[in-house]
Amino acid sequence: MLRALLIALVLANLAVWAWRQPTVAHALGLPGPDSQRDPDRLSRQINPQAVRVVRGAPSTPAAAASMTSAASRPADGACLQAGPLSEAALAPALAQLQALGLQSGQWQDQRQENGGRWAVVMGPYKAPDLLQKKLQELKGLRIQADELVNHPRLSPGLSLGQFGSPAEAESRLAQVSRQGAHSARVEVLVPPRVEHLLRTTPLSAEQVTRLSTASDGPRWQACDAAP
Repeated sequence: MLRALLIALVLANLAVWAWRQPTVAHALGLPGPDSQRDPDRLSRQINPQAVRVVRGAPSTPAAAASMTSAASRPADGACLQAGPLSEAALAPALAQLQALGLQSGQWQDQRQENGGRWAVVMGPYKAPDLLQKKLQELKGLRIQADELVNHPRLSPGLSLGQFGSPAEAESRLAQVSRQGAHSARVEVLVPPRVEHLLRTTPLSAEQVTRLSTASDGPRWQACDAAP
């Protein structure tokens, strides 16, 4: 028993001695004491010349903000539109386009008329009894008439018909005049309204920015898909 223990201690000492001798350790295939040092690590690298340094995403808030700002800049070739605009708002909008150096052929003015209302009227009458007397006269002439109320200029008066165009009103006026309503006339109840939709041709990025951020004039936005 004692002999076996002595042999084991001798073998252990031999192993430690061999481990401390790099040449002996390498010959026996054992990791030597230099296996964790830099020269040994370098000798075990595979294709170290293939390693490349890659620049990552910006690590500072300022760099990230710069990239975001660049991505949000408008691109060339954008179309902007403003409207619907009234007749009064049209002139300032055209002045903005001209200030950008655009010519008349570089924008479209899509004009739309919203019809007014015309009426054949009589009056106004200063006294209610005069209005009622005229109603009776028209009834005797077989002319249909209604009281015209709540109109700032024509009330109290009589309406002999209301129409969507001046031509229709004039035709009705000719009819009642032949029937004897000689004091009737055509009046505008609701003025027609004209609206404009301005659309630009493709603009540069600078022109888009100037129009989109203008503090005066109409509000410009990206054009609808359909003209």
